[in-house]
Amino acid sequence: MKKINLFRFALLLTVVFVFASCAKDGDDGPQGPPGPAGPAGPQGVAGPAGPIGTANVIYSNWLDVSFQEDPDNAGNWQGQIVAAKLNNDIISKGEIKVYVNVNTPTEPVVLALPVHLAFTIVPIFEIGAITLLSDIDAGTETTAGEKYFQYRYVLIPGGAPARMATVDWNNYDAVKKYLNLKD
Repeated sequence: MKKINLFRFALLLTVVFVFASCAKDGDDGPQGPPGPAGPAGPQGVAGPAGPIGTANVIYSNWLDVSFQEDPDNAGNWQGQIVAAKLNNDIISKGEIKVYVNVNTPTEPVVLALPVHLAFTIVPIFEIGAITLLSDIDAGTETTAGEKYFQYRYVLIPGGAPARMATVDWNNYDAVKKYLNLKD
């Protein structure tokens, strides 16, 4: 029996030496044709939503507006905001909002126009301008270095994605957050 075990050991050792001594000599052969495409992998998970943008939305800084009393109609006041990008397309198909900060920039109290409280301020939109009508002098004033009654407008063209959103356009804080407006 020792002969068979010794024979098996010698055979195993020879096979190991043969495979260990094989070396690759020569260049690679030509590349074969590509194989068929494999099946599609599983659908990946959706990534997080990107930040809301303000594409196509036009908004002003907080503006100082002066009002003049109508000489023919005492008690009626009028102010005007130049809005060069306010065009017929926005007037007829878009969204226009005007806000007034009745308090100071450091402690804002922002109201959406029109306002009908102890006073009235109503915006009228025309190409290139926003006219403000009021029953008080609602013009910007400076008291003790602080400005009161500053105005801002937001123009949203009819095709802008923001228009499709469910935003309370009369809530300035919600609009400011949604459109990423800077004060």
